[in-house]
Amino acid sequence: MNAKIVYDENSTVVLQTVGQIEYEDRGELNALLEKQLELGSKAVLLDFSSMNYIGSAGIGVIAQFHKRFSSGGANLYILNAQTGIRQIFNNIGLSSRLNFIEGSYEDVIKEVS
Repeated sequence: MNAKIVYDENSTVVLQTVGQIEYEDRGELNALLEKQLELGSKAVLLDFSSMNYIGSAGIGVIAQFHKRFSSGGANLYILNAQTGIRQIFNNIGLSSRLNFIEGSYEDVIKEVS
C-alpha cells in the first residue's frame, strides 16, 4: 500500500491509497488514521479509487476506526471504491454500516464539511 494525504484543510483530510491493503500494511493504515484522530479531524476520506485489493486485516482497521471516529463525532468515508472492493465489504455485511461516497474529492469535501 502506498498512502499519502492529498488534502488537509478545515479538519477534513483526504488520504489517497494505492495498490493493496494486506496484513503487513495494517500498521501503516492504523498509524495514519490514529494520527487523524489525535489531530481532531472531523472528516477523513479514504480515497480508494486506486485500490485493487483489501484483506481482512485492512477491513478490520477500517471497521475499528469507523467506530472510533463515529463515537468522537467525526466521520470516516470510503471514497470511490472500485466494484471489487465494495463487493468485499458487501459480502461481509459492512457496506451498510460504512460511509461509501462517490465523486471527485473536491466535490465530496463540499458535501461532508
